[in-house]
Amino acid sequence: YQSLREAGMIDEVRELLASDACANGLRITGHSLGGALASVAAADFQTLSDNGQLVGKGGQAGSLLLSPANFRTYTFGEPRSLLWYSADWFNARAAKVRWLNWGDPIASGPPPKFGFKHWGRAYEIENGGLFDTENFFKHVPQNYGTSGFWPQNHRLDPYTTRLAESCVNRYRRRRRALSETRRG
Repeated sequence: YQSLREAGMIDEVRELLASDACANGLRITGHSLGGALASVAAADFQTLSDNGQLVGKGGQAGSLLLSPANFRTYTFGEPRSLLWYSADWFNARAAKVRWLNWGDPIASGPPPKFGFKHWGRAYEIENGGLFDTENFFKHVPQNYGTSGFWPQNHRLDPYTTRLAESCVNRYRRRRRALSETRRG
């Protein structure tokens, strides 16, 4: 990440946001180590003001990019990427969703005892047959790793497949409920 930053990434993002290219805001995503890098980038963007200077300790997030309305981060299978005090600060100021696949062991490391902590709103995609229930994923505590142990669920394709199936099933349930309401 630091090499991208030193190569002028902040200025390029600033130019994109000033143009019409990002009319709907900026979204940063990543899986696994890419998720950790997306989190570090999001945290970095949140600490910069319009002139590129760091926001003072205890200050509000800078306006370089960034309000939760136009800047969001989505990660999949991300390991803990920030120290606890930084994670708590950003958790209070930034919009981030962290997707966890049931059994993905990478999202549980490194251990919190080393001072690392997750940040952002976390959702665990539940195991297998639970896609047919109303709650196809569940909100879990901020520093939650995952339940179960199924290393195959760390790959990106189980994340995308399971989320897509969940969305389709939820859509079907809503259509069925709407149809029943119209009949009744």
